[in-house]
Amino acid sequence: MIDIVDLISSTFKRNKKSREVKILAVLEYMFHGSCRKTSKVLSTAFEPISKSTVHELAKKASEIKLAEERKHRLIIAVDETKLKVKGQEVYVWAAIDVETKELLAIDASYQRSALNAYIFLKKALKKCSNKPVVLVDGGPWYPWALNRLGLQHVREGFGVRSAVERFFRYLKERTAVFYHKMSARNYYQGFMNLKMFLGLFSLYYKMARGWPYPDSIAKIIGKLKFVKWLFFN
Repeated sequence: MIDIVDLISSTFKRNKKSREVKILAVLEYMFHGSCRKTSKVLSTAFEPISKSTVHELAKKASEIKLAEERKHRLIIAVDETKLKVKGQEVYVWAAIDVETKELLAIDASYQRSALNAYIFLKKALKKCSNKPVVLVDGGPWYPWALNRLGLQHVREGFGVRSAVERFFRYLKERTAVFYHKMSARNYYQGFMNLKMFLGLFSLYYKMARGWPYPDSIAKIIGKLKFVKWLFFN
């Protein structure tokens, strides 16, 4: 199985920056969501890299699509949470296979309506070869969408639906570093940055969570942490 480092590395064709710096730029942005900070840290520790280059690398990595088979799934849990972009609330949706804990879909929307729920559920169903039972909370935006798609559903506040709630807790551990607020020059750019971040987080969650870094990357993580300690503590 290809690991996340090789996958990210193979995405970039040009060699103006070293392999390690490209990978670290993506990983650093993935964990901290700041092109400015990532640029400053890597330029100090390794080689000059601009904010725009960090953004370009992160955007390319966020568009990586993994080859995932459609599977028969018994139960999936769907939920949404709130984050902020330029002071305005946006909604992040997630769908988790209750049995395998696989992330089936993640997306963001400006609103939280029945139409938004319908669009997201269709996205989640692309990973299913059948029509699973869907666990949701009491949100009024779900019934119409679920009925429209012919899906059986159960309203549940706790129990096995906690799988998706645990996922959101893990997501918010990552977004806490930028105070759950995605900054940008304007609202639209901030929203697109959030979708880029979610693409990277999805890739990380599916491939690298809990994995050790390869030796080539692990050797320079210590230096990176030391530089960050000098500048940001």
